[in-house]
Amino acid sequence: MDVREMKSGKELDTEVAEKAMGWKIGVDPAEDGGKSWFVESNGGDWVETGYYPDNFKPSTDIKQAWEMAEKMGIPFLICKSYEHQFEVGELGWVVHWCKESGCDIGYRCEHGNDVWSLSAPEAICKAALMALEDKA
Repeated sequence: MDVREMKSGKELDTEVAEKAMGWKIGVDPAEDGGKSWFVESNGGDWVETGYYPDNFKPSTDIKQAWEMAEKMGIPFLICKSYEHQFEVGELGWVVHWCKESGCDIGYRCEHGNDVWSLSAPEAICKAALMALEDKA
């Protein structure tokens, strides 16, 4: 599915956890067999993140979205913007990650390195996944 078409919710949150955070889902023995997100430590062991599938919701939680963006280390610029240039469409949020010189970030990126959404957390999550696709 095209990242731009994804909506806030479990599917987008799972993509962010797996691809942007590098986590995997596993059984948490302390939670009587419940599921938890795990991350690989420096020693190669998988340790619990403190997040569960039902409480890691970066596509709707701005704090978690920023946590993910900071971990990635990719410079994002976020601003209020209309869905289309020239004040057309709904007012929402656009996130840029363009590295091309001369890209006017006052408008939509001519290189396609931006994403728009009605909510800031959703836009940040989509931008993170798309920026990772650019690196691949």
